[in-house]
Amino acid sequence: MNDHWTSINETAAIFNIPAPSRVYEWLKTYEAGGVDALISKKKGSPSMKKENHKPTQKRDSTEETVEALQKEL
Repeated sequence: MNDHWTSINETAAIFNIPAPSRVYEWLKTYEAGGVDALISKKKGSPSMKKENHKPTQKRDSTEETVEALQKEL
């Protein structure tokens, strides 16, 4: 728009943007904060990460297991 001196409606038509009001919003955002203000920010909830579950501790000796099984019997 600034380089070619086109209006908001002309710019929307050139780039096939259905709502010229969107171009107006971008223009105001650019004027207020520069190019950095036009960079989209992520919205919504952060993605869920898999939790690292620690494996259960294995018994050191088979004697403990045998004793536990014998008690059950």
